[in-house]
Amino acid sequence: DFNAEEGKASCSMEFDYVNNSDMPQSMLKFHLYPNAFREGAKYPAADPSEFIITEKGIIYGGIDIVSVKNDGQESGYVIDGLDYDILTVPINETYPGEKTSVSIEFNLKLPAIRHRFGTAEYSVNFGNWYPVLCASDENGWDITPYLDYGDPFCGETADYKVSVTCPAEYVAAGSGEKDFRTEGGKNHTEYELENIRDFALAFSKHYKKLTDSGKYNISYYYYNDRNPGLSLETAVKAVNTFEAFGKYRYPCFTVAQTGFSEGGMEYGAMVTVTDTLDSETTQYVIVHETAHQWWYNMVGNDQVREAFLDEGLTEFSTAYFFELHNEYGSSMDDITYNAKTNMEAYARLAEKYYGEACFDFRRPLNEYKNPYDYSFSCYTNAMLMFCEAYKEIGREAFIKALNNYYENNLFRRATVYELCCSFENYIDLNALISKYCDFDKNAV
Repeated sequence: DFNAEEGKASCSMEFDYVNNSDMPQSMLKFHLYPNAFREGAKYPAADPSEFIITEKGIIYGGIDIVSVKNDGQESGYVIDGLDYDILTVPINETYPGEKTSVSIEFNLKLPAIRHRFGTAEYSVNFGNWYPVLCASDENGWDITPYLDYGDPFCGETADYKVSVTCPAEYVAAGSGEKDFRTEGGKNHTEYELENIRDFALAFSKHYKKLTDSGKYNISYYYYNDRNPGLSLETAVKAVNTFEAFGKYRYPCFTVAQTGFSEGGMEYGAMVTVTDTLDSETTQYVIVHETAHQWWYNMVGNDQVREAFLDEGLTEFSTAYFFELHNEYGSSMDDITYNAKTNMEAYARLAEKYYGEACFDFRRPLNEYKNPYDYSFSCYTNAMLMFCEAYKEIGREAFIKALNNYYENNLFRRATVYELCCSFENYIDLNALISKYCDFDKNAV
């Protein structure tokens, strides 16, 4: 229940957990990402200078856990982690294949900031807003804190049923809408989606909506777009184009314009695009974020330790889209040329200030020197590597390799090993990765 006037939300979550591991579980751990927006955070989502200065000064945010139950009984819980950002819940011992439920009541305070979670000038973003189950493997629970660049997330897919209430003057942008009604001065919306990586919302008093009800129900929410029809058309073309990699698995897709400090952000069957872009850049961002439905959402990966798996493939997919759609006035050659030019310019600066220019995209997020180092490595250099593979083996073989990668890792978290295995009949991708990541042989 979103209280726009106070910048708060009261929430409840019913979480059904199925133990898919081979060991009994007696506890669960959840990320509390909104706490990265609180004052004094050790691992803040953003620098204080990025917050909007309001009449009340800087408004920070956060999440407050009210109560936790396991199978209907009050449960003790601990908020710990590296930065008061992990909710640890003891549960009844759950054996492999068994199910247990956790109920969490919590309150949100929205920060005033153009970020994944926060209130901007014309929109309110609910990204990474609820307790999210930490990923786990043989090494235990992943309790990586929020980092202020990149996507510090590693999660599983789940089925969602969401009920949202907001003031009647606000429009809620989400994906999977099943029901809508207005009563008591409030809008009530029901959503339902299966096998998505996460669930996000955006709210605005100013939203207009365009929808294409063709093969999929594709919607575009906007308030500052001089050519919204083109933006919707681009989203439709992107979904249709990327089905070459594998079938789009949802009945709907939503693009929402929001106040955001970066170009855009990907979520389950939904993406956001910032409201400060010109039309040409908006189309590029829509294509890029749509490609993330394949590389991040349907085929997941550890975005902290192997960020290039989704960002590099997504940038390649974007170049592939413009190669096929010359009506936008761009091509794969144009995109790779500009990418190399920009990388070379940054390399000169990096050598001057850091003594070297390294574009090794195999590094985890905390090993990049700054956002540019991360972006030129995981987006640009990885994209150039994929483009070289594409040109070496040809479109047909490359698409077949991506089909393998998609089919073998659908709704799972892939690693670079699975990626290389998917290409092994066509090219030694591991060797190509080493070529682009070895400083002495770097493509720049």
